[in-house]
Amino acid sequence: MWARSSEALHLRCAHLLGSRNFSSFLIVAGRVGGSTYGILRAGGDGSEEGVEEVARRDTSQSGRRERDLKRVRGTSILRHQDVLRVKGVFQAIEAMKRDGVIDEYAVAGAVGAIFYTEAFSTRDIDFLVQLPISESSLDFLGPIHSWLRGKGYEMNKGGSFVVEKWPVQFLPVGDELTAEALREAHYLPFEEGLEVRVVRAEYLAAEALKIGRQKDFQRVQMLILADDFNADLFEDLVKRFSLEEKWKRVESDIEKQ
Repeated sequence: MWARSSEALHLRCAHLLGSRNFSSFLIVAGRVGGSTYGILRAGGDGSEEGVEEVARRDTSQSGRRERDLKRVRGTSILRHQDVLRVKGVFQAIEAMKRDGVIDEYAVAGAVGAIFYTEAFSTRDIDFLVQLPISESSLDFLGPIHSWLRGKGYEMNKGGSFVVEKWPVQFLPVGDELTAEALREAHYLPFEEGLEVRVVRAEYLAAEALKIGRQKDFQRVQMLILADDFNADLFEDLVKRFSLEEKWKRVESDIEKQ
């Protein structure tokens, strides 16, 4: 299935993503020494301008030997105020689950991907959610919206609730792929004392293929390089959910680099 070696994929994906106008951080791959990498910072008022790539780290200053750069998960170098904001979002979704408003959730989309890859920009946090069976499918988001309003959160002009200055999107389980993705999601550490449920990298990649925008294809190229990415599982998802043609487009993009 894989057209080129993992090392070659690392280099081509790094080149592809690095060619975009991401001035605040450098995508790197392979063995590095004295390298700079970045992580997402959220802030502002929940608008597009409130999220940006920041925070560089120069590993040469620590005097460490050359080593494999481990991908940043979650909050390794977020500023304290930003950690608190994102933590507040995750605590809210956990409270919503405890209160029975939702049966289950998992962090999805771009923020889900950041748990496995180098950082890139995003404007909101997506949660894949499952409501209790008793809830009417005609008003799927009603109970969620009521709970959020009761906690003092408000909706922005774009139709998203803003929680701790982050626009939040709630995505219902709509097909077998998202149902399986939610079922197979796992808890990952976000900060000391807090773990959050995150869609597995293979399912994030498959969902990105299904959506099929160019930025989604680029996200796939990042996710397949994640530590412990299960290529066999991903191949199975591609076949079972008829994503072969879209996967060929991703492979073609890689081949052109």
